[in-house]
Amino acid sequence: MKSLKIFLLSIITFSLIGIAGCNKEPNVTSVNKDDEQLKTADFIVFCNELINNDKGEVNVVIDDFIIDGKEYNANVTETEAGTVPYRLVLTGDFEYSYKVLEQTVNNGVIIDNKKTFTGTLYKADFSTTELNKIEIVRNNSGWSLKMKSTPNNGGGSSGVWQRFGSPNGYQTDLAIGNISGEPANRVYMCEHPGSPSAGLYKGYINGETITWDAVHGMPNAKFYERDGVMRLWFSIGPEDDAGRYQPGAWTNTCGKLENSVKKILIVLNKSESPSLQVNSVTIEGVDCFINKYMDGEVIPDCQTGKTEYTPSSSANPGYYMVSITFSAEGINGPYTKTDQSVLHKSTLSNGCTRLRATNSTTGRWVLLPL
Repeated sequence: MKSLKIFLLSIITFSLIGIAGCNKEPNVTSVNKDDEQLKTADFIVFCNELINNDKGEVNVVIDDFIIDGKEYNANVTETEAGTVPYRLVLTGDFEYSYKVLEQTVNNGVIIDNKKTFTGTLYKADFSTTELNKIEIVRNNSGWSLKMKSTPNNGGGSSGVWQRFGSPNGYQTDLAIGNISGEPANRVYMCEHPGSPSAGLYKGYINGETITWDAVHGMPNAKFYERDGVMRLWFSIGPEDDAGRYQPGAWTNTCGKLENSVKKILIVLNKSESPSLQVNSVTIEGVDCFINKYMDGEVIPDCQTGKTEYTPSSSANPGYYMVSITFSAEGINGPYTKTDQSVLHKSTLSNGCTRLRATNSTTGRWVLLPL
């Protein structure tokens, strides 16, 4: 695509009744075109969405499109937007917001439905060599941004996608990039309840290939466009049966679209079970450091002890699997055993959570908030 050298500015837009789109002309401000100190990205915004009911009586107004505190314009179509590209100086990540007003005429009565949408455009999502296209698209009852020509995260696949046309009625949310607290090529996939593989899965995308986190034990998948439709294929079974995806919204069925990694500190009072030796504590198979102390000693805290971070992925979206292995002397001699339990993510704070390895309350070894 043609890379154009212009700075980006504008204000977004009103649609016409019955053929709703965005029709304001963009306003361009002068910029220093000789500034090559920072990387820049060429950029267009467009609506390209026609919202109609059976009678064609729907008016859609998209207004106040703001990126990093500045207003920008969106054209009606991608073709029109391509004639007036802008340039964005990539100083960092950008917060955006826009408002959508849908006016439906029902028996002569105008019904207004106005919503504000916000999010983050990440610096790493922009291409510095190709024209970046940001499209405002309809997804079910809401709206979202669909970004194309973004390297390092699957080309035009960045955004939130939803499966459709599943022969078994399975529902899947797929988010590529724009995930809070994650790199631009991070992938989250939520299989809704009802699917035999329901749960949250995470991975990374490179080009069209998604490599899932090892904890999931899944084969690589290919997310690509075929016959005008995005498809997710695990290279298992006929390619014609690959799941079909369209722009959509993250439903929070598997939790919020954000990095849930939290800082924790694991402590163990050796005085509680002097005849037992705790050998290891693992969370989702990852070994964790155990801060040990005795009665009368100061309990380690998040400043004095050695902290850990919870794994970036878990088999279940709501909790982590915990395994605590211990040794003791039994009637028939020494033995080693592993107790398994769950650690609910909702019990972890945004700061640092102290967790106590104990068997005093449940009869088996678990991690409990201290």
